[in-house]
Amino acid sequence: MATLMALALGTPLQGQTTDKERLKANLERAFAPQPSSEMPEASLPQDSRPDTSGVLYYVQVLASVRPIEGTGDRALRVFPDLKSVKEGRYLKYYTGAGTSDYRQAQEQLRAVQGKGYPQAFLIAFRGGVKIPLEEALASQK
Repeated sequence: MATLMALALGTPLQGQTTDKERLKANLERAFAPQPSSEMPEASLPQDSRPDTSGVLYYVQVLASVRPIEGTGDRALRVFPDLKSVKEGRYLKYYTGAGTSDYRQAQEQLRAVQGKGYPQAFLIAFRGGVKIPLEEALASQK
């Protein structure tokens, strides 16, 4: 009788998990503290640092405490040039070739948002070090 009630009400049977419970477990796993990385904070990885001291804009797609590479989000495969930078306890994932043209960066941002990432936004680096977007824009005037 209890089994029929559970099925009728849409509640899980003993030993089964709900979508809400799975989501909660996934979020807890994604935001669990991780050992610190040796990657310098808020700077591009050595092999992708630009040779210029000018400002380069990228599109940040998401941030996570745990690395997503390997286990990753299948939807992120639409970004073949996805890179990450360690900032605090977060890995921040960004895409784009890195452009010094703010208008071109805005076009890249709209393209990323059109692929289902409306929360994406622009970030800026100068000499391989992340800087506030306002500072980047002010330095180009």
